[in-house]
Amino acid sequence: MRRRAFLMAAFVALAGCGERRGSTSTEASEGTVMTKDEILEIARQDAATKYRDLSIYNVTATQVGSEWRIVYSLKDNSDGGGPEYTIDQHGKIVSKKYYQ
Repeated sequence: MRRRAFLMAAFVALAGCGERRGSTSTEASEGTVMTKDEILEIARQDAATKYRDLSIYNVTATQVGSEWRIVYSLKDNSDGGGPEYTIDQHGKIVSKKYYQ
């Protein structure tokens, strides 16, 4: 009986040893909710790596639940389009699509 109690106490004490205590990610911490402007900046930075001139696009940001949907559409309504993103409220890009 003593041995079982000792093993249980040791298990409980060691249970949290493998937890990560911080993040090196550029995303906001789990409890931090980013603003619309911060989410738009994340999308803009990524889009700028794939598209030369973002000034030809209208940018629409729509919050859907806890995620943001960012859509770049051509201002002149011609065929084609820009990138589309789904970004969670903590700044993680959940999905992205590139169109030409």
